[in-house]
Amino acid sequence: MKPLPTEPLPATPLRVIFMGSPDLALPCVQRLHDGPEDLIAVFSQPDKRVGRGRKTAPPPVARWATEHGVPLYQPASLKRPRALDTIDPLEPDLVVVVAYGKILPPLFLRRPRYGCLNVHLSLLPAYRGAGPIQWAVLDGRQTTGVTTMLMDDGLDTGPILLQREDAIRPEDTAGSLADRLAELGADLLEQTLRELRAGTLAATPQPEQGASYAPQLTKQLGQIDWTRSAEEIERLVRGTHPWPGAYTFRQGKRVKILRCYLVDNPATDPRPGELVAADRTGITVACGSGFLSLADVQPEGKRPMDICAFCNGSRVQQGEVWGDRT
Repeated sequence: MKPLPTEPLPATPLRVIFMGSPDLALPCVQRLHDGPEDLIAVFSQPDKRVGRGRKTAPPPVARWATEHGVPLYQPASLKRPRALDTIDPLEPDLVVVVAYGKILPPLFLRRPRYGCLNVHLSLLPAYRGAGPIQWAVLDGRQTTGVTTMLMDDGLDTGPILLQREDAIRPEDTAGSLADRLAELGADLLEQTLRELRAGTLAATPQPEQGASYAPQLTKQLGQIDWTRSAEEIERLVRGTHPWPGAYTFRQGKRVKILRCYLVDNPATDPRPGELVAADRTGITVACGSGFLSLADVQPEGKRPMDICAFCNGSRVQQGEVWGDRT
């Protein structure tokens, strides 16, 4: 890692490369574009096939770069010499990384004058890795936040620059929390760049105490196990929204649970996954402990709908047991 400056920098704008791919990286690249520094290039992941039609589409950050006339690079790998051949002529002072989705090799990290700065959407050292927002919700955390850090050879292990905390609200989904943290991250990035320019930015090594890893979510993680507690399943619904989504099976067909809430119910000795109440006003499902009332669902092959519309069209009956694919 390059040492941080201890004196104010010259007034000349910093030459900054931004590296990011998904929507949550957009607030940061927009702030860089609107700020005093010189955004000289954007790196994003290659275009991918998306949706049912499998049409090729660019990542949101790549699309943003094209719309704003910023030079765009989408290398398949940064480990190839060609990637270094691309960055060297740009002569960057700094690289800012937000959810880029690819590992930066050591040689790449050492190219910029002031190194590579990462905006990570957790309070490091907690939730290193690709899924910090989702796992904070899944684990029932009450607070999270954002961290700016200098990148080293490890996975989110570099020294901490600045941090800012934010509460996780009871109704937060991974999506709503991501939107809020993305804006908070842009605020913290601006502050970090101001302190870098002033020569007052300090780096603090991460402590190992409290370190945890947040792996990328898989589709399989979203399958509901009704033997778990209602609290755990409710967090699964929120933590996997909008992707991959929490789901169960009814009569062999997948049903996504988009929104639900904890309720009391007088049913005695129900089976996990049993509908202890089911009529045109709603559905209550028994869990390993506790009960959930379903609010919004998406049946297989159909659009999202509220539970009343689902009940009206699906002949749902009390006593059904959900969860078995067969």
